[in-house]
Amino acid sequence: MLPERVLGTKLLAAVADRTVRELYLWIIRRAREGVPARFCYRCDAPDRRRTFEMNIYLAANGQVEFASTLLHEEPRPAVALLETGAPREERMLRVCSWCQKVALPDGAWVPVEEAVNALHLMEAERVPLITHGICDACKAGMKMSIGLK
Repeated sequence: MLPERVLGTKLLAAVADRTVRELYLWIIRRAREGVPARFCYRCDAPDRRRTFEMNIYLAANGQVEFASTLLHEEPRPAVALLETGAPREERMLRVCSWCQKVALPDGAWVPVEEAVNALHLMEAERVPLITHGICDACKAGMKMSIGLK
């Protein structure tokens, strides 16, 4: 998301997916109780794969803080689907907020490069809008790591 779209808005207003929103609400509630959360997630750029670590904790001032640290970055051929200025169509494509895999119509989650090929995205004049969700594997891993049943 572009900074001008989210700065000054409520945190969860930027989270469209219900399951992702519920996970963050649980994490925030636990942080307010003094139970910090730490997990890794991908946040790729069009020409780079990046892995970050997120720490969510109760700060000394009583506020819940989110701190992300870049753990790993590697170059890759640019993926036009991830370009913020790419012309978009109304169709939505779901990307996992944690691993950056893309949901295919058959329910499989695949790396973005594979999805671009499988969905013939570069053959069209416009690429789909991107929305975020969470794949089943990451959801199960997150629930386990934050103590949610």
